Amino acid sequence: MSSTPAVNAKEAGNALLKARNFEGAILKYSEAISLDGSQPTFYSNRALALSKLGRYSESVDDCNDAIARDPSFAKAYYYKADALLKCGNSTEAGKAAGVGLTKEPTDSVKKGLDQVITAASAATVTKPKGVKGVIQRAVEFQRFLAVILAVVYLIPIPMSFTRTAYRFSLFSTFAVLAYQMYSKHGKPWGMEFVRRILDPHRRFLDYTVHRLIMAAFLIVSKPYALGLFAVILPDVLDVLMVDVPKVNPLGKAGAISKVLHTKVLPLLLSNNTQNQHTSTKYSALRKQMMVWTAHLEIYLGLFLLGEIFTPGRSILQTVLLWQFLRTIAMFCQETRTAFWNVDQFIRGHVARVPAIEGYYSRFSAYLAT
Repeated sequence: MSSTPAVNAKEAGNALLKARNFEGAILKYSEAISLDGSQPTFYSNRALALSKLGRYSESVDDCNDAIARDPSFAKAYYYKADALLKCGNSTEAGKAAGVGLTKEPTDSVKKGLDQVITAASAATVTKPKGVKGVIQRAVEFQRFLAVILAVVYLIPIPMSFTRTAYRFSLFSTFAVLAYQMYSKHGKPWGMEFVRRILDPHRRFLDYTVHRLIMAAFLIVSKPYALGLFAVILPDVLDVLMVDVPKVNPLGKAGAISKVLHTKVLPLLLSNNTQNQHTSTKYSALRKQMMVWTAHLEIYLGLFLLGEIFTPGRSILQTVLLWQFLRTIAMFCQETRTAFWNVDQFIRGHVARVPAIEGYYSRFSAYLAT
């Protein structure tokens, strides 16, 4: 950058910052910004000086101004994340640091971002106290119990016991989802609640509500492993990646968590996420989990269609499930993707049988309307 009055003011600010004269540095950086407000480094440097004085809110504002002028400026994300962490907003700090890691930071900035994420995670997982703490621990226990009972359901033991495990697994999951839905959206009645969970302009239905409806459907039906896994898979992910490491971060639970993050995550994700931070990988895996559960729901629907030709059929149940899947597909990109994948898979096989292909084409057209 050539020598200009703005650059000279910035360099003077850098000297004052190094001398720990933070007030003077802020004045010089402000002078540089008044002369040339297009340079992101002027804002990020002033943000650092403001943060040194404990003026974290102003520091975050300056970081946002720097990012607005250069969205790839990793250091601005680091200063922002650090300021947010110091003012107690660990959730937003972790998010800002996660974004910063995607901006090709230098080694020193990357180290700082990693430290912020670690500190933010530790602050985020600190258990709340009082009634909220009791409820939070109950939710974690119910989620863990649901996963255990789902595994028990697969064990070849007396049928009555496996059915009980199936029911209690779904009830536990339903209870957790109902609590999460209430926490996120408030009391489940009135148009305001509908507006919060359903946005037709963005074609979005809250995934918690989606799973809650599916769990309720399965509770009143016969046991179906496909449906159970569709509901329980996200909880399996949370138990393994979040709840297990909390038990003993430095012991066996921590070792299990490390294996899951370093060995299992790369196997489950595509190559374009391999170099991203663990928190980003975890978010990508959650999205992938939604696609897998959507596939399981559709395969369950196909299974119920085949069951129509058996004595144990339930036509009403089949119609309700398919109507639910059609509705979900209107708002959920993952379900639309799953429908397309399953459709292509089936078409590739029924094309060999012209009589079946005609029936399937009509059925596929019905679902698409």
